[in-house]
Amino acid sequence: MSLRSLLTHPALALVVVVVACRAARDFYPLNSFPMYADPGPEPSEFVVVTDEMGQPVDLQILTGETSAKVKKKYIDARNDLATAAGIEKADEATPEICLQAWQEVAERLERLAARRKKPFPKQLHLQMGELYQDDRKFREEFRDIGLATLASDSKGEGVK
Repeated sequence: MSLRSLLTHPALALVVVVVACRAARDFYPLNSFPMYADPGPEPSEFVVVTDEMGQPVDLQILTGETSAKVKKKYIDARNDLATAAGIEKADEATPEICLQAWQEVAERLERLAARRKKPFPKQLHLQMGELYQDDRKFREEFRDIGLATLASDSKGEGVK
């Protein structure tokens, strides 16, 4: 195969794009995570779930739910409870409403883990993280939502 045929082969375009994406890293639109490439003035939210010992809990393995889905379920529950309490802006919900919403979501997660026959922590702590970009640097801030206490797992005991 000649050099000319290699340089005009369609697979070369794929190689060039892959190398460019890997080299660009956090440069939108060539990075793997475009939602973090250029957050702009509004922060990107994410959740951090830990057990009673402060160790991260891999909810996807235990329940099948990703952290993005857990965040959505929490926000939906918080919004419903805030609306029922007469709060117009759900993001201004009281800490008690936020904790109640997290308790409801944690109980649903516990049931999902029980269906998968996975041991589940007795307590789950939720923090909402926000990712900001300031002067081309990233900054994280965390807001504590609280600790949900669960009754038990499918065997009658939580994970120790």
